[in-house]
Amino acid sequence: FIQGSPSIWHGGLINGFMSMAMYLPEEDVYVVVLSNCNCVSPEVSVAKLAAIAIGKPFSEKEIMIPATVLQTYAGVYENKDGDQMVLSVVDGKLFVNRGRSPKVHVKAFKKDNFFFDDPLITMKFEKGKDAMIDKLTIQSRNGNEVWTKSDKPVLVQTELKLDEKVLERYTGEY
Repeated sequence: FIQGSPSIWHGGLINGFMSMAMYLPEEDVYVVVLSNCNCVSPEVSVAKLAAIAIGKPFSEKEIMIPATVLQTYAGVYENKDGDQMVLSVVDGKLFVNRGRSPKVHVKAFKKDNFFFDDPLITMKFEKGKDAMIDKLTIQSRNGNEVWTKSDKPVLVQTELKLDEKVLERYTGEY
């Protein structure tokens, strides 16, 4: 999806070259970017150009949200598969963390809407009947994924101790 519009993507890579093409069927817009460098994917450039072409450019300008408001977004969220995502406020900034991955700073671009460093991924918070944040939707080119605020504790991955004899079976050259 690009700014709410369904999209079809295809890319390519060969020594020293990359390409990315995208078609927006509802708008009949086709964008292709060819690169003679295989160091940076042209995916974000394609998305930005397509968004401009359909009159819905990405708004990547961060707005400041008070830490007290950011705190209302903080908590543990779960998706339909039971995966957890933790949102926390550190030094007046909102961070997202899944599993053992590092925390990622997300930036507000309008009330209840945030973007990652990749403009193809945004996050929108929604309030329930009690006017409290109860879910968020992550929007990406792959579609939308809904996460519901949870009262469950954060799942902690504990270290698994294995007998030395078991570990010895895995030693050698690979």
